[in-house]
Amino acid sequence: MKQSLDHDLLIELRTEVANIRNDIRELKDNTTSRVIQLERDKADRKEVEELQKKVNEDIDIRVRTLESSKGLYFNTMIIGSTIMAAMTTLIIYHILQK
Repeated sequence: MKQSLDHDLLIELRTEVANIRNDIRELKDNTTSRVIQLERDKADRKEVEELQKKVNEDIDIRVRTLESSKGLYFNTMIIGSTIMAAMTTLIIYHILQK
């Protein structure tokens, strides 16, 4: 009877070890596939630096455009104000001459 129990226990242990091996193999395969996918999806340092350079250049262009349009607006306001002051002076001069 004892030999039968020992034999049954060995069979159970062998089955459990086989199941554990299969579980470990599945975990290993899943981990490997996840690492491969992460490596495919990762951004290379050089790619990130190039993208950052392009973004910085775009920002510089936009800032320069805003600064130049602000300067143009300021110059237009000065010229417009000067013309309005000259016209107002001429109108007052003509009104006071009569």
